[in-house]
Amino acid sequence: MRTFHTKDLSEVKKMKDGEIGIYEYTDCGIRNRERFMVVDGEMYFETTSCYNDRKTGKPLECFCRFDEDEDMWTAVKNLDGTIELVF
Repeated sequence: MRTFHTKDLSEVKKMKDGEIGIYEYTDCGIRNRERFMVVDGEMYFETTSCYNDRKTGKPLECFCRFDEDEDMWTAVKNLDGTIELVF
């Protein structure tokens, strides 16, 4: 898992869909670390599990981001590794 700082964000576009990284940044003097997944070259940040696998009932990994219209997109990583985008 790679760690990225603000100056490194152009490298995210080179990552494959489903790859996980850590984004480190400082906000108001507080150092933050956010886990993210890449989908179509965009960073989706980890959120609480919002979906469960239909067959097993296990919680799935969920990541979200807001687009330029402030609509929230959720990327759900299925147990088989496939990714679904939910608007």
